[in-house]
Amino acid sequence: MNHFRLFLALILTCTLATTALAQDKATLILKESKEKFSSLRDFSASFKYGINSIEQRVRPIQKTGSIKYKAGKYAVVMDDQELYCDGATQWIFLPKDNEVTILDYDPAEGISVESIFKIYEASSKPRYDGEEAVNGVACYKIYLAITDKSVEYNQAYLWVNKTTKMIAKAVLIDRNQTRTTLEFNELKLNVGYGEDSFRFNAAKHPGVVTYDER
Repeated sequence: MNHFRLFLALILTCTLATTALAQDKATLILKESKEKFSSLRDFSASFKYGINSIEQRVRPIQKTGSIKYKAGKYAVVMDDQELYCDGATQWIFLPKDNEVTILDYDPAEGISVESIFKIYEASSKPRYDGEEAVNGVACYKIYLAITDKSVEYNQAYLWVNKTTKMIAKAVLIDRNQTRTTLEFNELKLNVGYGEDSFRFNAAKHPGVVTYDER
């Protein structure tokens, strides 16, 4: 699950991946996306998440779920796992076992746009690859070569919604040619979520077993 959290954080940070290079079309699109993201109070979306490896022995991973996000705070709900963070505390809930683990929040392990901003500082100039629809919605397609060798991924394809300026889809490719895909749907902006939206509610899960590791 750490792999998923890092990937989602990277995608959220893609809106901050602009450089001071010539203002070509791709850079301008990402600049607009950054400005849009920075202006948001919060957002929610459903998502599809998948990992496909060229190694035949590695089975593809496919997941669906929903996310609520607000300046480093998040709630990610999937069938087999739920993640909550209010900026100070993190909850990992396993519905099948009715167990929740409580941890101090570590930005390096969570979905934090701010904490991983520097990852993309070494990215090369983005490339505009034209327009392509995602679920029938018109998007700009952009390619990024990630030159920082400390980053797990070395290539990224981003689809930026032409209307909302938000990331609609992303594909990250690592040095083993494993492709990780994240696709957003049903995006809602500036919903106005309260703090309780990012905290696990034990009252909704009678008999939940709690492991407090703070």
